Amino acid sequence: PSVTGYPFIVTVSGIFNLADDYCNIGASFVDRARVNVCDGAFKFVRDWTVIDWCDGDNIAVDAQVIKVGDYTPPSVTCPGQDYDWDGDLDPLVFSVSPFGCTASFSVPLPDVTDNCSDWEVYTEIVTEVEVDVVNQYGQVTGTRTDTVVV
Repeated sequence: PSVTGYPFIVTVSGIFNLADDYCNIGASFVDRARVNVCDGAFKFVRDWTVIDWCDGDNIAVDAQVIKVGDYTPPSVTCPGQDYDWDGDLDPLVFSVSPFGCTASFSVPLPDVTDNCSDWEVYTEIVTEVEVDVVNQYGQVTGTRTDTVVV
């Protein structure tokens, strides 16, 4: 109840939380077993009973469904560099070798933050490859472009 709160009663004198008895009206609760929904999240039912101790027949019972979990998605920020010194990060740029169209470089990992669950970074390299199309006689009849994901 420290997060979800207690039932309350509204009177002409104001609103009174039933965490403490008020004019012989009290509230109690019983939590049922947790149900694990997924990693880092669960639900349970809290049964509330509110009773007027001056009139033992005046009892109210209600169920409250409580959901606990990480409902905020992770934040992923790609690293950058301020090439033009304007205070804003620019996309990373890598040069190729002067005598060819190839390059070898290390790509920095993204900055990942999350409230509670673990995370992993996977690298995916996407490139296009031009492939000759040949007929049943082995003659080149054209080319096609394939996308390769590594």
